[in-house]
Amino acid sequence: MAGLATVSASALLLSACGAAPETGSTSSAGATDYTGCIVSDSGGFDDQSFNQSSYEGLKKAEADLGIKVNQVESKTNNDFEPNLRAMVTAGCDLRHRRLPPR
Repeated sequence: MAGLATVSASALLLSACGAAPETGSTSSAGATDYTGCIVSDSGGFDDQSFNQSSYEGLKKAEADLGIKVNQVESKTNNDFEPNLRAMVTAGCDLRHRRLPPR
């Protein structure tokens, strides 16, 4: 149930960040100019928790909306900050991350 809520929240966030569609337009051409980025913590994208739910939501947006996706999986907690900085430098429109435990 928590995974469904996370995916729903991610989808809502993605839709809220996008530009408003043009009246009468059914094209998703503008979506290809949009890049959603995600950085995992050391749990990886297959952690059966928050990282995985967020990753699956972003991949669904890629499939359904045609956005570009850029992802980086942190192997250790020390990888997290440089990976996040790399996403900022890459010019992502949306950056999603899960903060590593302290």
